[in-house]
Amino acid sequence: MSTHPRHHIQAPASGWVRNAAMPLLSAALLSASALPTPATAADPQSLVEALKTVAGNPPGVRATFAKGQCVRGTYTPADDVGQVKRSVSFTRSWPAIGRFSVGGGNPSVPDTAKNVLRGFSINILSDGGATHLLFENAPVHFANAGVSACPRPGVIAIA
Repeated sequence: MSTHPRHHIQAPASGWVRNAAMPLLSAALLSASALPTPATAADPQSLVEALKTVAGNPPGVRATFAKGQCVRGTYTPADDVGQVKRSVSFTRSWPAIGRFSVGGGNPSVPDTAKNVLRGFSINILSDGGATHLLFENAPVHFANAGVSACPRPGVIAIA
């Protein structure tokens, strides 16, 4: 049995605590009821309009990856690709169209900008169809993000 007296702290029933807590609780309840549902999910047009609004709605450009350079040429697979892929698109040379791009809706973004996505897309035009490939490069590395979120960096447990 402890000889130390116990002290109880009780929040006042009125005053700043109640005045601060009530609006926060109300906001939390209202926002929880406003979560998206399939019936309120955004349609493609509203997404494009939102992207253009964020970018300042420059005229005559894409909503995202607005800055880009198109190229055309011939896709030629490596000699041993047949061991990995059986798709006809990857087994011989085909005409191809590609686009290098910088993310975002600003067509004036500098090529040297560090905090934007980089993209490359290629359409391989094979007999009777096309194969569309899209590659993106984000300016982050998953390992860095994981280390910063780790409670004990440097200690990795493998189960």
